[in-house]
Amino acid sequence: MYKDDVLSSNWAELKWTEWEPLKNRKMVPNLPGIYRIRAKEVNHLFYIGQTGDSLSKRLTALSKQTYAIEMPFNDPHTAAPNLWVYLNEYGYEYECSVTTINTNKTERMGYEDYLLWRHRVATGVSTQCNYGRFHKGYTKSSLKNSGQRGLKLTDGIENPSGGSSMEPLLLLNNPMELNWMGLDWYTVVGTRTVPKELNHLPCVYKMIDKKLNDIVYLGQTIDCRNRLNNHPVLKKIKLDLKQYEVQVAYFDSNILPFQLHEIESDLLGAYYHLTRKAPKYQYGGQ
Repeated sequence: MYKDDVLSSNWAELKWTEWEPLKNRKMVPNLPGIYRIRAKEVNHLFYIGQTGDSLSKRLTALSKQTYAIEMPFNDPHTAAPNLWVYLNEYGYEYECSVTTINTNKTERMGYEDYLLWRHRVATGVSTQCNYGRFHKGYTKSSLKNSGQRGLKLTDGIENPSGGSSMEPLLLLNNPMELNWMGLDWYTVVGTRTVPKELNHLPCVYKMIDKKLNDIVYLGQTIDCRNRLNNHPVLKKIKLDLKQYEVQVAYFDSNILPFQLHEIESDLLGAYYHLTRKAPKYQYGGQ
């Protein structure tokens, strides 16, 4: 599978700008695209993100928050509190590199998940600041309107979002199959409503259009039954069992939320790798 250099100027067959300081950018254009952040001292990726606005504007906001005196809030950039903590704990100096992509939001977000998965497969680890991960020694700031900034935790207390990542899922079989990506998928059967046999365990799930023989949505949840009983996409398609089916893959109840996000992103990235598109209803599409 992928063993490429995730820091190179042609990673994933894209044309990336040269690495330059996040605080003093000169090559970042005013165009939509994808950006990556690394810590110069450890030379690995800390964050991969995308924007449909200006890359220059997005990174200006990120830089301003990251180098603030106090831990920034979780908006307008969710990665800023993460980067701020590593900067203040270890003195890291951040660099950025970008690639422009002229496409719609759905396709751009699909490409972002593809790159996140490709990074995990190539390196065996997750980026530090995606998936809801955070430094184990701090709490994360909330949204600005809450006024609640993150704090350093006392000795002996750890943020569970700083735990170990899941092993990356490797490409295996067809997305329609019940062992896709090495997971054990279970096909939901029953009436037009979500069946009672679904339990309350964490899971990832795929919604399949049987007429198209294609996945139309991929997701994750800490409570399978509750989520699927109230899912907006299921309400939209009305779960007509002649056309649609749902498959779920369960996990132990002790799996952490960010670990579920890693698995979901792996699935979305692998789907994009195979099809070069995002699922029909993903990311608010259609």
